[in-house]
Amino acid sequence: MAFTRRELWHGAWVAWLAFVTLMLFAVAMATIVGDLIAGPRPGWGTFGQTSLLVIALPVAAAIGGVVAGLAALLLLPVVAVLARRLESIADLRIHAAIYATFGAAIGLAACAVFVVASGASFIDLLGAWWFVGVTMAICAASVVFGWWRAVRRARR
Repeated sequence: MAFTRRELWHGAWVAWLAFVTLMLFAVAMATIVGDLIAGPRPGWGTFGQTSLLVIALPVAAAIGGVVAGLAALLLLPVVAVLARRLESIADLRIHAAIYATFGAAIGLAACAVFVVASGASFIDLLGAWWFVGVTMAICAASVVFGWWRAVRRARR
C-alpha cells in the first residue's frame, strides 16, 4: 500500500497526540491510585497528592510532549523506510503488529535512556517493571493509532 509524505506526517502527528494524551491519563491514574492505596496522610488535606496533578499534568505534558516530539522527528525517517518495506504486504494485521513492536521498542528505549540520564541502575528499571510495561504499551498503542489513522486517511 503506497503512501504519501503527507500521510506519513499525519500519522506522526496523530501518534504524538495519542502518546501525550495516554501519558497524561497514565500519570493521573498512577497519582490517584497511589493516593488511594496510601490512604489519608496528615498535612495533605482531603485529596492528598492528587491535588498535585494541577502542577504535575502541565509539567508532564510539556516534558513528555517535547521528548515525544523529538523522538517522532528523529524516528520519522525510520518509519518511512519501514513503511516502504511494508508496501508489498497486503495483510494490515502484519502492519499493525510490526508498528506495535516498533512502538514498544521505542518505549523500552525511552525507559533505558531515562535510567542512564537519571544515573539510576538497570536494576532500578527492573524494579519498576510496571512503569516500563505501561510506557511500552502507551508507545505501542500510540504508534499503531497513528499508523491506523494514516491508513484510514489514505484509503479515502
